[in-house]
Parts: sequence; structure tokens; C-alpha cells
Amino acid sequence: MKKYKRLYVKLRQETLQSAMVRFHYEDQPDLFAQVYKTLSRCIQPMLYYEYDQPDKNRMTGVITLGSGPDSLIAAYQDKGQLSKAYAAECLSLELLSDCYRQLKEIVFRERRQFLENMVFCDQQMLARLFPKLKKEWPALPVSMNSCYALIPSQSVIFYGTIGDSACFGETHMCHLCDHANCTFRHATGENYEY
Repeated sequence: MKKYKRLYVKLRQETLQSAMVRFHYEDQPDLFAQVYKTLSRCIQPMLYYEYDQPDKNRMTGVITLGSGPDSLIAAYQDKGQLSKAYAAECLSLELLSDCYRQLKEIVFRERRQFLENMVFCDQQMLARLFPKLKKEWPALPVSMNSCYALIPSQSVIFYGTIGDSACFGETHMCHLCDHANCTFRHATGENYEY
């Protein structure tokens, strides 16, 4: 059964601080915060997915932030504000990462299983899969150009593997995660505060 959900993404202050340092904006915190505020108003994050596709305990999915980030980045570039354009690009990656975290929680809530891994589609996989997805999901707000780039650019198509054991060992490390109210933390008993 094909499903879609509107995702509600918002970066925590700690995540913003970490991204600001990682992307070398520590000397421009006001600019980084301003770009995040503008970007967060123009995103339309959506998840399209189907379980047991292409095989049992697999899933096919599409996550997009919508066309807002591309428009914002282009507007900054047109004005010669390259630092803001790069900040918007970097923050979009952080917002996509938050979408992945939400996806894991959605899978756990709906299936009582864990999303063990995600394999993002390369050029060959996109050439095979994308026409099928567009046919099956006509409302999919993502297109692909002749070079196999997805439009909007802040979009991904992936296959996921779903199983019962992904919450332990190397795949899932609650002690390294700052998401205190995560369903994984409750399921594993690692429900402690930082």
C-alpha cells in the first residue's frame, strides 16, 4: 500500500550549533540563524513510501523538502549572496537528516520493526525505478532531468531494509544520539536523559 506523509522537521538548537561549526559558520552565527529561519518557512517536507517493495521486509521511499530550498538558494545566488546560498544548502542537508530520523520512527510505529539501512539510488537504479514511481505515484512532486539529477535537488529516492534487530550493536547507538524521546530509546531500554 502506497502512503505519503507530511513531515514536520525542526532542528534543535544543539543541532544548529553543531552544523554551524561543522560548516564553518561559527564567525557568522546571525547569518546562519537568519538563513535557517528563512529556509524553515519555505520547506515542504514529504515522505512517499511503500512497504514490501521490491521484496518482503523492504521498502521503497522518496523524501523531499520541496522546491523551496532550490528557490531560496537560487535567489541568494542571483543576489551574489554566496555565503547565504551555501548555508541554505548545508542546512537543507541537516533537515534531510532529520527526515531520516523521522522515517525510522514512522517505520517502528507502523511495523514494530526497525529500518536497518537505507540504500540511496544511483544513476542506474534511478533510470530503472523513477519511471515506475512516477507511474504509480502520479502526485509525486519530484522529477528527474536527463542527467539523472532529482528536482527539487533536496530529494532522495531509496530502498530500505526492515528487520527486528537493527537497534543493537553497530547500527544503532543510542548513547551517541541526542534525540531523548526517540522510540528506539524506549524499545531498547536506553531511556535515559542527558
